[in-house]
Amino acid sequence: MKILVVSIFSQHFFNWILQLKNTKHEIYWIDVFDSNTYVHKIDFVGQKVKWKYKWDYPGRQTVKKHFPSLNSHINRFNERNFFDVFNKVVEKFQPDVIQSFELHSGCSSIIDFMEKRKDLKWIYSAWGNDLFYYKNEANKLKNIKRVLKRLDYMFADCSRDYKIASDLGFNGYYLGTFPGGGGYDLAYTNPMVLDFNEKKTILIKGYEHNLGGALTY
Repeated sequence: MKILVVSIFSQHFFNWILQLKNTKHEIYWIDVFDSNTYVHKIDFVGQKVKWKYKWDYPGRQTVKKHFPSLNSHINRFNERNFFDVFNKVVEKFQPDVIQSFELHSGCSSIIDFMEKRKDLKWIYSAWGNDLFYYKNEANKLKNIKRVLKRLDYMFADCSRDYKIASDLGFNGYYLGTFPGGGGYDLAYTNPMVLDFNEKKTILIKGYEHNLGGALTY
């Protein structure tokens, strides 16, 4: 099967897709926001990265940080349109199915295309606050319902989100409740599990804003 993955640059996605390593599936990934980075961890996957800028000129990050008005003006001519790039990837790769990770970047970015291509199967992998949090925002809810109506299949982190999706119009096939990050590499993590008297670090998860980020003290 040929699977075209639409996702942001994320460890959750990388760990999920590693489950398909050494299978017969042919996989291609398009980085929605283009982190400008090839990911060696998933080198068995075709990767559409470094597509956003026609010219990634020296000093671009400095201009972006210190001269935002100039950066916006340059980007009007220097940035490629994601939708155009996505269309070309589909035409060349000819996928059997598209799998989108996270609704508001992986699904909303291609909904116009997918509503026209009813012949192309579509899987949605829900993450965290996709539905539970954003269903309360009117401007997001309209698009959520539009996406859910078109989907053929769905994964979720928890059964709660499947129920929310069903209430909001999802009528496709539910593929099951699985960790959105594909689980954990126990061979890697188990050696880090220590007895209480051996522990030297206290790790606290925090939020600088609504959905993530934490300052380090």
